[in-house]
Amino acid sequence: MHIASRDGTSRSIQVLERRKGGGGHGSAEGGGSTGGVSEGGAGVGEGGGSGGGSGTGVVGHGSSVTEGQSTDAPGSFPVSGVRSSSSGSHLSAIPAGPGDSKVSVIPAGQPFAGQNQGGGTRALVVGSQTYGSGYAGSAQSVRGVDPSRGFPFYFWPVVWFHPVHHTPTYLYASQYGSASNSSRPGGPQQQLRLQTAIVGGTPANATTFHLIADSSTIKALIPKITSDCTGPGKLQTPLSTPTAYTGTSLSDPQPEQAVLYFRGSTVVLTNDGFNNTAALNDTQGNETVYKPTDAAAPLYTCLQTSIAKNVPLIQNVPNPSTSTSTAFAASTPSTIVLWTLFMFLLSMT
Repeated sequence: MHIASRDGTSRSIQVLERRKGGGGHGSAEGGGSTGGVSEGGAGVGEGGGSGGGSGTGVVGHGSSVTEGQSTDAPGSFPVSGVRSSSSGSHLSAIPAGPGDSKVSVIPAGQPFAGQNQGGGTRALVVGSQTYGSGYAGSAQSVRGVDPSRGFPFYFWPVVWFHPVHHTPTYLYASQYGSASNSSRPGGPQQQLRLQTAIVGGTPANATTFHLIADSSTIKALIPKITSDCTGPGKLQTPLSTPTAYTGTSLSDPQPEQAVLYFRGSTVVLTNDGFNNTAALNDTQGNETVYKPTDAAAPLYTCLQTSIAKNVPLIQNVPNPSTSTSTAFAASTPSTIVLWTLFMFLLSMT
């Protein structure tokens, strides 16, 4: 099945030409290899391990909290579907937090049980324009988001809609379900429109970016981006309300428009006028590198910095109630001994 684009051509032809916006897609869900989830449910993955390769993230930023600090930090929020391997409690994400340098195993009964989670810190957040970049401990050129690579930042990678006429295996991973899957940590995917400030009443000359991530991450980043990037030549405000991202609309961002991935490819920034058709090939190579225009450069630079600095990261700390109970249990024997001794001495008086 082919969906006609704005200019009347089909998607299968359009992907070979330069586009200036989102393209339509066909239908069907993609294939994959390891693990998987059910829409709205909790399928269980298999295996373990994490991605190999070399290289690190690009940008390191200061953070407002230190590792091991309580997640009662300003702006922190619990992330559904992400649990501690030790306590089983839900973990929280912190905007501008340091992340979690410790690697653990996803507990039984959770999606992708047995795979690694954690190990992703703030310094490793920034990836490249390659889908599969931004994984802690892997080179930025490594393609694909198979669950066997683990979940260094706990969140699941963004998913692109799978057209029937073109199926590069690395780009469409069905294990994570659709973009609207309610089982996704942080909620279904959303998109946020980010446009350069309109100067002289000429909106046609504005450059439009889109930010795609889970709904909780989008919500957390809106005030940060607005605060950081509002100003002459940067962000047009007020921002529009985020909308659901499915990839099926003609206006939805597409994988060939990706200019930068973050947080283990769980967040992506796209540009409406960018067209890296090499992203649609099974064989890697001849990538078109995004270069913003002079007018778009201030906003693009600001968005990179703001997202890298503020994208919420999971911090795996002991559940307070669990820690308290454990501490009490550990102190109970000595408490009983002291109480018994006290009662004995009292009886002697």
